[in-house]
Amino acid sequence: MYSLDAFMSRDSIVTRAFSDHFHEGLEYYVTPFQRWTTLHVFTDFFIDQIIFEDFDRASRTKYIPRTACRNTYCRATPAWLLAADLMQSYGFDVSEVMSELGKWVEAGAPCCPTTYEQQSGPNFDVWDSIDSSEYSELLQQLTEEVFFVLFANRTFLHKFNAHLVSWVRNSEPDEWLENNNLFRKSGRDGATLKRVSIPAWAKRAVFFRDRGRCCVCERDLGGTYSPVNRAQYDHIVPLAGGGLNDVSNLQLLCENCNNKKRANRHEPSRIYERWFPIGNQYKTRRVPTLADIVQTL
Repeated sequence: MYSLDAFMSRDSIVTRAFSDHFHEGLEYYVTPFQRWTTLHVFTDFFIDQIIFEDFDRASRTKYIPRTACRNTYCRATPAWLLAADLMQSYGFDVSEVMSELGKWVEAGAPCCPTTYEQQSGPNFDVWDSIDSSEYSELLQQLTEEVFFVLFANRTFLHKFNAHLVSWVRNSEPDEWLENNNLFRKSGRDGATLKRVSIPAWAKRAVFFRDRGRCCVCERDLGGTYSPVNRAQYDHIVPLAGGGLNDVSNLQLLCENCNNKKRANRHEPSRIYERWFPIGNQYKTRRVPTLADIVQTL
């Protein structure tokens, strides 16, 4: 439904609150190696923003009472809220909200009247009956589930951190941070963060995620002949290029590959180790593409 490119584009920022969110929460993004990572912080904002936009959709939709339809089985779309559906599916009590939504359907179905004298809609103020702490708990649960999936995808992590580069470089830390000791002195290309030591928990997480192998050459960095202390923990988007000191911006490299990369930014490796071997009989049959067919002509 949403793409990261579209969501974080400059045009999109005009209609969304990410600019305010980033600057007001700058400390959360640039404080080094927090366990509630920058990906957690952004995901929480992302989900909350989508839910907010869904409330806007629901408030602009035209409704008629469910009882206004003469058919026993009304084909109209029931009134619904994404937040209410999510909370119900996660076991929260939203019965009062669901009861109110259940009285209404979206207008426009062939079986329903086209006009209704007392046309109105659900009383969305009923959402205020939801405990804010339960909504926060929902956001946290969803955020952790999204993080679990996305942290394993280095291609996504590269794109995510690359999108944040311009925000970091133009972050104006002197204006937004009380104690600006995390940044180097701003240069021609804008603000960049100081290098800090990587904590052991972050190294363990990255080593486990990357299966103890160099992300470029696949060299085993956890075997007898390549002890773990020879592994190099590299910033996917370099600090000099506006990268963050965050576990979501780390990848495992061998010493040779890390020395070749240095402070340059490279497209991440798309090589992932299978969890277990798959026999030939289970491999998906490759369907010829149009390019394959053209080459045979």
